[in-house]
Amino acid sequence: MTWVSIIGVTETCAPSGSVPLSRTTTPFSTWPVSVIPVFSPITAGIASVNVAIVLVDYNGLADTKACLQSLRGQDALVIVVDNASKENVENALKEDFPNVRFVRSAVNGGWAGGNNLGLRLALELGADRVILLNNDTTVEPHFVKRLAQQENYGIVGPVIRFMEPPHEVQTEGVIFNKPNEPGFFERVSVPLDGGVVDVDIVNGCCLMVHREVIEKIGFID
Repeated sequence: MTWVSIIGVTETCAPSGSVPLSRTTTPFSTWPVSVIPVFSPITAGIASVNVAIVLVDYNGLADTKACLQSLRGQDALVIVVDNASKENVENALKEDFPNVRFVRSAVNGGWAGGNNLGLRLALELGADRVILLNNDTTVEPHFVKRLAQQENYGIVGPVIRFMEPPHEVQTEGVIFNKPNEPGFFERVSVPLDGGVVDVDIVNGCCLMVHREVIEKIGFID
């Protein structure tokens, strides 16, 4: 199994004008990263893979609801972490989304703390893969299958697009520059017609992590 991977999947969209989000990387050079395009046909099944999706909400009910609507029909358990929002997220959404698992935190733990709550629950429930997905995103129909079929990567993520204008890429893959090159890192273009591109950094807006990775390196700092 390789470490990190970005998948040329433009299945996840971030809102227009949003600030670039935190990116997650790994110190283990033995597991490469990769990126995969979204529009290639999906032929592999994932019946043997248990997938959970974690969303973290902090006073963003409208965004979370839109994201959950886009996740209907995905072959995955969805967990929503209420990061101490003013309004109880479960009370507001459980009627429309009865199959979603809700967890409420007593404090706002930020991106890391909220996702750690969701990761722990997902693993306790037997998930083999966990997708961390920002709540201000929407996904396309084959989102989970497209990510989950990349079995040789410990971490994999999609290409991120803006919602407005649609189809405009916000972020793809990122690699660290070599010591003799200027700057710290550079963007790697990912073709959208299929294939996986190895990278060093996967955007924290959306990434799928394998249980084995969490067991080896622990939860998010």
